[in-house]
Amino acid sequence: MSSFYLLAFLVFYSPIYCENFDEELLIKDLGHGYTAFHFNFAAITSETVFRSKHYNILPKSIIQIVEKYSVNEFHLSISRGIWDERWGSNFVSVSPSGAELWAWFGNQTSNVDQSWFELTHALSGLFCASLNRLSTSEHFTSPVHSYKPLGVSEFGKVFGEIRYSQLPGEALCSENLTPWTKYLPCKSFVGLGSLLRPTSLFKSNYNTMTIGVRRICLDLECYTVGLELTETLTVVFDRSLMFPKITSPWSIKSILSSELRGTCDAANSSRVFILTSYENTNLPSHNVLKIDYPDSRVLGAYLTKDLPPLFTSFPFATTEKKSTWQHLPLVSATKHITGSGNVRGGVKALLTSRADFHMMIVYFDLIPWYAQVFFSSLRIYCLDPKTQNKTVIIPHWLVIKPGLARKRMASIELIITLPALSQVIITYEFRKVLQRWNEFPPDANHGFFLPAATVSYALNNEQLNYINKTKHAAFQNLNLPNWASSYNQYFVGTPKAADARPGDGFVRLHTPVSLVTMPTPDFSMPFNVLCLVCSVIAVVFGSVHKATTTVLNVTPQVTVKDPIWKRLTSRILTKVDIEKQTFQFQGIKVQLHTPVTSSPNYGHYTWKCAEVLSGFLARYPEEVRGLRVLELGAGTGLCGITAAVLGALHVRFTDKDLTCLETLRLNAQLNGINNYDFILLDWNYPLDWPGGLFDVILASDCLYDKEVYEPFLKTATLQLRVNNNASLLLAFENRSSFADITTLFKKYDLKADVLNAPDNAFRNIYILRIRCN
Repeated sequence: MSSFYLLAFLVFYSPIYCENFDEELLIKDLGHGYTAFHFNFAAITSETVFRSKHYNILPKSIIQIVEKYSVNEFHLSISRGIWDERWGSNFVSVSPSGAELWAWFGNQTSNVDQSWFELTHALSGLFCASLNRLSTSEHFTSPVHSYKPLGVSEFGKVFGEIRYSQLPGEALCSENLTPWTKYLPCKSFVGLGSLLRPTSLFKSNYNTMTIGVRRICLDLECYTVGLELTETLTVVFDRSLMFPKITSPWSIKSILSSELRGTCDAANSSRVFILTSYENTNLPSHNVLKIDYPDSRVLGAYLTKDLPPLFTSFPFATTEKKSTWQHLPLVSATKHITGSGNVRGGVKALLTSRADFHMMIVYFDLIPWYAQVFFSSLRIYCLDPKTQNKTVIIPHWLVIKPGLARKRMASIELIITLPALSQVIITYEFRKVLQRWNEFPPDANHGFFLPAATVSYALNNEQLNYINKTKHAAFQNLNLPNWASSYNQYFVGTPKAADARPGDGFVRLHTPVSLVTMPTPDFSMPFNVLCLVCSVIAVVFGSVHKATTTVLNVTPQVTVKDPIWKRLTSRILTKVDIEKQTFQFQGIKVQLHTPVTSSPNYGHYTWKCAEVLSGFLARYPEEVRGLRVLELGAGTGLCGITAAVLGALHVRFTDKDLTCLETLRLNAQLNGINNYDFILLDWNYPLDWPGGLFDVILASDCLYDKEVYEPFLKTATLQLRVNNNASLLLAFENRSSFADITTLFKKYDLKADVLNAPDNAFRNIYILRIRCN
């Protein structure tokens, strides 16, 4: 009996029992041809596991940083691009175009600046970023009201001090993403992490990577405190650069170029959310159990374990519908540089309110030391959009920290009332400080970045309910509040910690990063002089040395018969030649140009399977007459041209070789057909082409290698699913691998019928009619 109690104790009090991991993917059509993917990974462990130093999900390196440097919570983000206001609410509130890091330290920290110094260097090494540049006091500051703690403090302790810093211009790249994915329990091998393919993610117009650690309450009374690690990745793609039209069907695979590989066993919950779009995005049609949520922002939700293997290939349909100014955010903020020259400049921040009620906002701006601010020039006034009258605004609270050259950056933090349906303008002037030659960054003539300003405000419950009722669901807030660790909790609406639901209605937004030109010396002058002198010496010395040392001999004149262009052309034509072939089937005649090159390709030959299939079509012309025909792996195009001659309504040739497509164009002109088109198609990426509706699919000798069996059948199956009455006519030469093909027929739910018996001339060549069950 004692062993039973010991076993129960080990089960219920083991670290595994106290750890939790959730992964989520949010997909949203942002309108105007843009699609957003937001990955949210949240790992939680209890304080007992944290103190026992035995954990299975949270990465040990992150835990050690939190413990060693007395960090209560920290939040790091690296962004590239600018979030467009027309897209609605961002999934996370981060600084644009660069890195942003802020951390709260415990009250017991003896030297906060030293802890911040070590924290920035540790994170710089972990994420391969230049965060160590933020370690000194000339790059960080301590806001009072703009950045409050998002979590709770340790037992019996209070929050100490905050350090906040930005690094504009720090671009997000695969060197940052690779270590970020290694902190996921399943890495990028299985689960939602398997969709993270850097070569595709960094083709996006906007991407943001974040990681944050905080302490949260694990029960309503907050008797149990846990540590939460949150990793998010947001990417936005412009479909107009990937598809012929922004209304063309798209899929997860066609954009991310990756498939979902299994499920992460370490995840307690793995879900995919399709969010409501203003342009009426339709869910893909498939037999998958959908989870309904009471939140209007969710169009559909699915458990990852219930998704079929081809879920990432299911197409989404979008109807174009333009949004208006009424769908812009409640508050917008922008900042730009004023003035000219290399001596003085200024900053002008514009805050626009589209709400019909007053709001209390916090404005926070930080200025590097090389822009010496004249705080006496600070002006705040309200601009009436109708009358253009200016009214001076007196801040309710104002803190100014002057900067010191090479020691401390300046900051402005103030609280003002933003009137309804109005604009507030904040201006100040600064002097450009001349820097030392070793203080200039690389490419100094590009300019110097000024960090983004921050605007924060909170809506009460009445205002929040009013906004949610009047705004379209596609433009409502998507930032996770403090009480929610996952979007599953957020959309269900059950707070995990407190009845006050902290974080609901709180919004933090940033202005764009500004670029200011500073007095910069001509760093290129020594380089230019060196290059010029070396070039002149090399040219002059070389010519003089050759003229004075070379022995001149009289040689007979050589006559060149042909010009150089003619000799090059003849040399090319000796390597590429065109061979003409003629085929006759049941009274019809087909002529083909076949390229003869020094580097032959499978598609440059007319194989026996193509002759057998063309002869079959000639005997049974009703198979293609008046129908829309698609030929896969066309090669020289014998089957498709035969179908066109027999009266097909339209023929589309596809191949992955550009040389074959050029040969197809010549062959079509040679046979006098004009009801055709051709498209470059790789079977490994079947959704990267516009598609279409076809009645008959032709393929001859396409199953020549086991490696192409599945890509070919997947491409054909996707096309057969579009038209249930369509069929695939496949000319197949049995090469002792028919059993493998039959297995794939069952996998993709296909049925095949043999239409011919091989004759002596073409033995082992069968014609199969393949349909969907």
